[in-house]
Amino acid sequence: QGIYRSTDGGRSWRITLACQVFGNGPRRAAGDIMQRSPRDPKTIFIAPGPEGVFVSHDGGDSWTSLGMKLHYVDDFKVDRANPDRMFLCAVARKMKHRTDWTGGGYRQLKGGFYRSDDSGKSWTKLAEEAPYEMLQSPVEARRWYAIFGGTRIKYSDDCGVSWKDDSEGLSLTDKKPRSSWDTYYTSLGAGPDFLITGSGAGSFYIKKPIDSPWKKTESSKIQGKWYARSAPGKWEHFGRACSSVVVDWQNPAHWFFTDWYSLYQTWDYGKTWTLTIDGIENTVIHTVVQDARDPGIVLMGMADNGCFRSTDGGTSFAQSKCSFDNCKAVAIAPSDSMRVYVLGPQKHGWYSNWLYASADGGKTFTSSPMENTPRGDKSKYLINSICVDSANSRQVYIGISGEVGPGQGGVWKSTDGGKSWTWDSSGLPSGKGFFQDAIWGSGCQLARSADGAMVAVQNNAIYYRHSDDKPWKQAAFNGFGRDRHFTQVVAGPGAFYLAQAYGGLYKSVDTGKSWEKVLDKGVHSVTVDLANPRRIAVALNKAGGLMLSTDGGKSWSELDKHIPQRNRMKLAFAGNRLVVGTPGNGVFFLPLDKDAGKPVQAKASSLPVQQNILSDGACENAPEGWYKWARKGKLHLEKDPLGIHSGAGLKIILEGEKGEGSASHPFRSRQARLSISGYASSTAGEALVAVQCFNKAGKQVAWKHIASLRKGGNVTFFQQRIELPAKTARTNLAVVVKGPGIVRVDELHLNPAEDVFDEN
Repeated sequence: QGIYRSTDGGRSWRITLACQVFGNGPRRAAGDIMQRSPRDPKTIFIAPGPEGVFVSHDGGDSWTSLGMKLHYVDDFKVDRANPDRMFLCAVARKMKHRTDWTGGGYRQLKGGFYRSDDSGKSWTKLAEEAPYEMLQSPVEARRWYAIFGGTRIKYSDDCGVSWKDDSEGLSLTDKKPRSSWDTYYTSLGAGPDFLITGSGAGSFYIKKPIDSPWKKTESSKIQGKWYARSAPGKWEHFGRACSSVVVDWQNPAHWFFTDWYSLYQTWDYGKTWTLTIDGIENTVIHTVVQDARDPGIVLMGMADNGCFRSTDGGTSFAQSKCSFDNCKAVAIAPSDSMRVYVLGPQKHGWYSNWLYASADGGKTFTSSPMENTPRGDKSKYLINSICVDSANSRQVYIGISGEVGPGQGGVWKSTDGGKSWTWDSSGLPSGKGFFQDAIWGSGCQLARSADGAMVAVQNNAIYYRHSDDKPWKQAAFNGFGRDRHFTQVVAGPGAFYLAQAYGGLYKSVDTGKSWEKVLDKGVHSVTVDLANPRRIAVALNKAGGLMLSTDGGKSWSELDKHIPQRNRMKLAFAGNRLVVGTPGNGVFFLPLDKDAGKPVQAKASSLPVQQNILSDGACENAPEGWYKWARKGKLHLEKDPLGIHSGAGLKIILEGEKGEGSASHPFRSRQARLSISGYASSTAGEALVAVQCFNKAGKQVAWKHIASLRKGGNVTFFQQRIELPAKTARTNLAVVVKGPGIVRVDELHLNPAEDVFDEN
């Protein structure tokens, strides 16, 4: 959006320069683009990139252009000894020109290393290749240090004209490293008499005295109880892609650093580090959804971490048991709130192409067979929109991207709870794409009313139908000409509501045929209180904040503006609370009356609590009940005190280059259909979870594959439904391991299978 300025300590903000500022893109971990002049604290320079370099002489209240347009700026520095001298580091890159996150063409941005000696009035190009980041020596102002290519640190004593290598002591490589490698550097920091740098794998080096080689700082990592805590045999999260290191000059032993995940600090020169993330959790929320029958229940879909469920009106959330890592959309069946559908990736990734269903209100999810849906390249047929029939909880509709046509893209319908699907798009424009394919895009493009009418929207057109036996028709819409950008459509009792990014909020009371504007402000997202349809909330476009109507859209009032990350918010009511998901700062709730801030609790569930068939299933007492077998090498079973999900777990250690073995836990079940789930991680060459079935004579009659574990130490949730053969007398849950390494399992559960995708 641009540059914002606060004069009350960050409580409120006002935009003072509209420009495109690079965010979550390549080289985002490099240096700074904003600098204050050491000569005059009211003089500030900013180099956002496409629009060039700007200067403000009134503390950022107004800005003047200094040229240098169309550069991808990595770093911008002002010389403290000569404030007229400035350096600009840029890399050539083709970048999409975006306005308000809505399309735009591509622009070729220039690179190079530049210097100005007259406060930005003119610039000299010193080299084609620019450093990633620069830092002026705290001891000798004429010397500048810089990171080149992420692999070498050099210094210059002639204002950037020439550079000498100064990488002695660092871990180095001649290969092109990744941002998470120990040989990759994008951070430089300085104390009063020393320099520090951090690698992409969380190693820190110090130059003290400043003319000595770099020396690695041995550190212990104190991370707290969060999902990325370190543990032996796992991927080391600490310090990955370290992007900045800062020293507190009032206490040079006190440092901060940032990485992929969070913020850490040390008070002893990097010997011990403490996670400092409370209050600034950086999570991206795709959706939040209301349970109309229970104000305590809110479901939320998060990027990277799946689906979450709140039973206290959005005050806190617990992670659902699910195998997908990105949850794009959630739909609660209006007639049965225990029936929940979500959209996410079939495997793992930043896309959505699969449906998952829950029969327990969103606590656990099962993957749909997705019968009859178009398959193939996952980049072609993607699913980001869903709705459920009001009367039939097993009647579901999704929007599949790709060219509209039978067996291809369009609206698809399921009448068996998402198990099998039929194409349901007669009347939609054929031969071209209708539904969005990006998981980061706008809200749901499908809505269904209580009487069976439906509306489907694309970027600039609206289609509707009165019932399923009618073809889709295009609605007449006269609002906002060519700049239409419909971001979301929702159904409330008696009306549809349509968010238009530039034109406003529109309402239809004739099943989508005609539309009336009810709010003349650009709207990004909208939600209707399903328990009180006269109450509507919107998130305005351009980070404009939140508005509320209590009379069906006739009048509107502004809501509290202190929520961070106001652009692209997602909304849901929960009783007299408004729950808001942000695109980078997690979830918040706003009490809408004085009583809504009091504790809220969901109604008692009517679902019976299932007994875990597998004794010691959560593995608190492991390795009790477990048996080991080694074909080659040595196999050890140990209790894992840390666990990988909830309390203690089981650790399976295989030694030997060609080691091979298994750990198994016998169990008996009177039920033929079972649901098996758990959490696991592996650093071994190969690892899998399976169920062995034996007859009364001890002969194996079936081998049921449950999950393959990916090497690398990442924690994976798995869930699979199986049916035991009729002649099964004894069963084993087995974890098979090949190649040296450690497999860790936790929260293993075997329960009678929920009939999520069965007719009865």
